[in-house]
Amino acid sequence: AERMLEEGEDGELVTEEVENKILVVFDGKKNQDMQKVLNRFETLLSQKFPNQKISLTTYLPTSILPMGGAGAQTAIIISSSLSNGRTSAETILNRLLKRALPQAGAPITPPPSHLLVISSLGTSRTDKFPYSMQNMVGGGKLTKMEEVEEVVVSTVKGRMVAEGGSSNVPLDYTVIKLGDVVEDSKAMNKGKGKGSDGDSSVMTIRPGDSLDGTVGVEAAANVLLQSVTMQPNARNSTMSVTGGMTTTADSVDDDFVVWEDSFLRLDGPELWRMEEEGVWSKGDGVDRAFTALTTYLGEWSLIFDNGAKGTGLTTPVRVVPTKLRVAQEKEESSSIRAQWSVRLEFKATSTGSSYKSKSEEKQSERQRSTPSSNASSSSKEPVVINNTQKREGGVEMLAEKTRGTDGTMGIRVRARRCNMDDFTVVKEISEETIVKKIQEAVGVWKKQFGQ
Repeated sequence: AERMLEEGEDGELVTEEVENKILVVFDGKKNQDMQKVLNRFETLLSQKFPNQKISLTTYLPTSILPMGGAGAQTAIIISSSLSNGRTSAETILNRLLKRALPQAGAPITPPPSHLLVISSLGTSRTDKFPYSMQNMVGGGKLTKMEEVEEVVVSTVKGRMVAEGGSSNVPLDYTVIKLGDVVEDSKAMNKGKGKGSDGDSSVMTIRPGDSLDGTVGVEAAANVLLQSVTMQPNARNSTMSVTGGMTTTADSVDDDFVVWEDSFLRLDGPELWRMEEEGVWSKGDGVDRAFTALTTYLGEWSLIFDNGAKGTGLTTPVRVVPTKLRVAQEKEESSSIRAQWSVRLEFKATSTGSSYKSKSEEKQSERQRSTPSSNASSSSKEPVVINNTQKREGGVEMLAEKTRGTDGTMGIRVRARRCNMDDFTVVKEISEETIVKKIQEAVGVWKKQFGQ
């Protein structure tokens, strides 16, 4: 917990515990299942941090929120509680991110530095069944929830804090898309999201809006706990969560390695992985395999040195030199013991910067459909959208020496997006081509190495 030093009456420095605050925007009467998740989350906080002072305060979306978040470090917004979607979200952020004038003698408290949205699966797939039907029957509910997500993400990415605020205030976002909240036993029987072991009942985290199924109260609360307090890869990421957990073996005290691996997929995000555990466990087998693999992949990556010729790519690439990183003593709990990587970065083309992402197309459509007003234009500055594309994207290939929860050593190869910024157009066809090439190369290496 954070602590402040103050000078006591006798001149000695004394410590005072600083309260860690979490502000929640939510109407529990409209969603009792989500209330169960938040109640369990609060319990997990007290169990995980028994010696720290942590408060969780809930405000109705229709109430007047405290300016600057009343000293809260994290603000959790339940998107289903915001009936007016975009308008409600903008109103809430205008108050939360505006610095409040401190009372006489009181320290200045910054606004929240972490905005976390709990939303629903399917908000980005309202053109596909069954979410199209859910959205229609619900009066556009999924669309409104997506608007809340967009407002929060664009606010963070553009650092568009409320008038009078500072664009230099640290600010991160997290979007957690949950399936329908049920008891964990039901989620473990009916979940459709496939875990790393292929079991649909396991609590599963994947990047973006990519899963289908229900989620248990315990699973949702634990993911929320990890996202708020322990996992840096949850910051500035969007994830889907399905499946269930038990309260005994899989809860708050579960192995750090399990959670690290689940959230690791969000970094990039990850596009593909291959894992082999225990295959080279005898003697120095893993070390020899890791050295052989990285040497092979380093030589293989040179086929991209000539841009796109002979690779099947429609976009030219540059090969960024390889890097090797070995875990330090302070990282003893990490599952990744050594990591090698090479980046295949897309080069700029004459048409790359002219493309628009899905969110940019939606914003342009809204601007075209909104009539201009002299009154409004005089009171507010026009929004300037920067379409300059600084980075073209790419794929980073990583080979890792890993250690499982039982101490078993293994080899893992992953591919993830890299060289991205807020204006990068995702080149999905080129990404898929590179990932397929990596899969083929790893398959050839396994045969040559005798596996």
